[in-house]
Amino acid sequence: MSNSRAINEKTFGGQLHQLRKAALISFDDFRIALGVTKTYLNDVETDFVRPPTPKMQIAMVQLLSEKKPVDDADLRRLFDLAAKARGELPADVYLYLMNNPSVIEAIRDSGAYSSYVAKIF
Repeated sequence: MSNSRAINEKTFGGQLHQLRKAALISFDDFRIALGVTKTYLNDVETDFVRPPTPKMQIAMVQLLSEKKPVDDADLRRLFDLAAKARGELPADVYLYLMNNPSVIEAIRDSGAYSSYVAKIF
């Protein structure tokens, strides 16, 4: 699909576009595998819409990794860019915390957390 909007490689959409191209996955093959429309994927890659949910981000990375492993630095960058744009935790961190409740308790039990909460409330 030809884009009338430019790709910005310093954003989630631009990074996703770059990783998809590096994995040699066509636009249509990628969007069909994800179950999204041409318009939606184009809007994501050109940053016309917010990055997708963490669940969709994970699905995207899994599809990319099937063709070409996504290295750790690119993975972190992709999740960090999405988190910044969405105002949320990075998808990988969110999933880790949700699957490891003891880590959440360890954070809450830390002195740094207590000091932080004391400043807010």
